[in-house]
Amino acid sequence: PLHGTGIRCVPPLLRKRGFRQLKQIEAQCVPDSNFSTVRSPNPEDARVFEMARAAAAPEDELILTNDPDADRLGVMLRHNTEWRHLNGNQTGALLLDYWLSRLQALKKLPEDGVFMLSNVSSPLGTKIAGFHGLRVIETLTGFKWMRAEATKIEEEGRGTFVFAMEESLGFLAGNHTGDKDGVWAALAFAEMTASLKARGLTPLDRLRQLHQQFGFHLDDLENRTLPGIDGRRRIEAIMQGFRHHPPATIGGSRLLRITDLLEKLVTTPGSGETLPGPDLPVSDVLIFQLEDDARVIVRPSGTEPKIKYYFNLCGTNEALLQERLDRLKKDML
Repeated sequence: PLHGTGIRCVPPLLRKRGFRQLKQIEAQCVPDSNFSTVRSPNPEDARVFEMARAAAAPEDELILTNDPDADRLGVMLRHNTEWRHLNGNQTGALLLDYWLSRLQALKKLPEDGVFMLSNVSSPLGTKIAGFHGLRVIETLTGFKWMRAEATKIEEEGRGTFVFAMEESLGFLAGNHTGDKDGVWAALAFAEMTASLKARGLTPLDRLRQLHQQFGFHLDDLENRTLPGIDGRRRIEAIMQGFRHHPPATIGGSRLLRITDLLEKLVTTPGSGETLPGPDLPVSDVLIFQLEDDARVIVRPSGTEPKIKYYFNLCGTNEALLQERLDRLKKDML
C-alpha cells in the first residue's frame, strides 16, 4: 500500500474473494506521509517494488501495489526467475481484455458499450475494445475528462460506459466511482491471474497472445524535468519550436500529420492542408503521426516541471520495433 489507504481495502477484499496466499510488506503498511521506504510512492517506478521483491519466496508469482490514495495499481509478475514490471498500457490492456471477455461470457456486455482512454494511451486498448464491439472515445489525460464524458453519454442515452484507462496506471470498470480505482483493479488483476493460471497461462502469456492478434505494441514514456522559471520558459520554447517548425522526419520515419490540440488543427506537412482538430478541450498537446503505424506525443505536465514524450509503435517484430523506438527517442530528445 506504499504507506497509504490501500491497506484498509485491498487485503480484506482479496481474502473475501478467496485468496489465501497473501503477504504484506509490513513496513509499507504503516501510514507515513514521508513515504520513508521509497524515493517516491509512484507505482510507475519499478523501484517501489524493491522491498517486495526482496521478501518474495520462489513460489510467489504476483506483486500488486497501490499509490497512497489507492486510485492507481502497479503490477510486477514473476517470469521464470525474474520479475517483470508492467507499464500502465500493458496492465490496462490485460484488464480490459479480461473484463470484456468475462462480461461477454456472462452475456452482460452491453450492445451500446463505450470504452474510454486518454489520448496518450496505447492504441492496443482501442483495438481490443473494437474487437468486442465497443465504441471508443479518446479524452485528454485525466479521469475527470473521462468521467464527465461518461456521465454525459449515459444521461443523454447515447451509450453505456464499460471501461476506462490511462497509461499512468489508472483504471475503472463501470460507474461505481467517479474516478480511477486501484482497489477494484487490484482485485480484478488477481482474479485474472488466477483464471489464467487455471488454464496453464500467465498474464505475460496472455499479453503475448494479444500482441499476436492485434500486432506487437511497444509503448514508452520519457520525462524531461526542467525546474524553475527558466525551465518553464524552456518547455514553452520546445513546444513552440515543434509547433511552428515541425520536423519532416522523426527517427528516419516520415511525418504524416500533426494534430495540435492547442490550436485545434490537423496539418499535413508539405501539402499545406489544414483540417479542424478533434472536438476536445484546448490543451498544449502535439501528436505526430508517423508512417508505419507509429506516433509521438509531446505535452508539458500539468502538475510538475516536466515535458513528457509518449512513444507508441506497432509492428510484427519486437526487436526491430525496439531499434525504431531508440531512433525516435534519440531524435526527439
